[in-house]
Amino acid sequence: MSRNTSAARVPRKAAQTSSRERIIQAAVDLVCEGGPGAATARAICERANTTAPTLYHFFGDLYQLYDEVLQLMYVPEARAYPGREFEDPRGMIEYMWNCCVDTAKRRPGIDELKSQLVSMGKTPDSMMNFYARLQVAFEQLALREPLNFPPKTAAAMYWSAAVGAAHMITAARHNGVPYPSGTDKILHDSMLAAILAGDPVKAKASRVAQKAPPRAPARRASASRRPAATKP
Repeated sequence: MSRNTSAARVPRKAAQTSSRERIIQAAVDLVCEGGPGAATARAICERANTTAPTLYHFFGDLYQLYDEVLQLMYVPEARAYPGREFEDPRGMIEYMWNCCVDTAKRRPGIDELKSQLVSMGKTPDSMMNFYARLQVAFEQLALREPLNFPPKTAAAMYWSAAVGAAHMITAARHNGVPYPSGTDKILHDSMLAAILAGDPVKAKASRVAQKAPPRAPARRASASRRPAATKP
């Protein structure tokens, strides 16, 4: 009798896990195919072959499900490098920029979902964790390189520029306006140059100038060599 009960519980747990994964995958597919507007509760349930009570049992509401979608599709790269903000803060900062921009290029629906939730004041936990790691990265960078702004201010500026670049890419796709190649790199380099106190090019030129031997001052003609003044 006990063996039958145990055997019955295993398939049920597996079915629950499978249902949860199917719901997340359905939401991901719908957002990627048609944007956030396509990922309604009814459409997700139909795609996942489940019911609304099952969806809300696992996620509570659609916003929790959307957060799972962003965790899966928007910030997997950041999760893949635990501790990188301490070991290589500059690399982590630039990597996070690329994550924002690449998501807008490859999965515009996911970027739209992120923007829509933020504009509604429902910033997902995944995004807040993402931003918190960016702040830590700038705090660590400030210990290695001089910054023109406090680390939290620098993180806010950098984040705003990254999100803005992603919005430009998404808007260009919807409006049919070509997005000039290299625009996001120009924005990135300009923002980072404004945040960092030292310009690498100018710093190198300064170091070269300091190593160069000092110039000898121009020789002045001595008083004995000056022509004598003529008397009137």
